[in-house]
Formats: sequence, structure tokens, C-alpha cells
Amino acid sequence: MNAFNPREAGHGASFAFLSAIRDRGNPVIVPTLVVPEVAATVARAAGDAIGALQYATAIAALPHFSLVF
Repeated sequence: MNAFNPREAGHGASFAFLSAIRDRGNPVIVPTLVVPEVAATVARAAGDAIGALQYATAIAALPHFSLVF
């Protein structure tokens, strides 16, 4: 999640990597647990639980993003 937080070490590389995946439309397959983990991490970093939930929901809705059990 350091792509979300510009103050973390490695932010630039993580952000560039995730941007490339998004721009190319590469398929991303992750466990469903990623959604609440992303929400919790963003909420802690930003202090905004509602915004964090919206962010995680938006990630889960990406067209090339597949959630598996």
C-alpha cells in the first residue's frame, strides 16, 4: 500500500508499477481479503474510514481485477 502513501519508502516505484498495470489492463487476480485489507490500511494512513472504503470498493470494481475466494 505504499503506492497510496507518498511518505513511504518505495512509493514512487510502487505507484509506477500499479499505474503500468492499470494502463495496460493487465489481469489482476487476488483473494477477496484484499478489499478489507486495502480499506483498513488506507483508513489508518489517511484517517478517513469512509474514503478508505470508497477507495477499496473502486479497486475491486476495476474491469481487469478478479477477486477469488
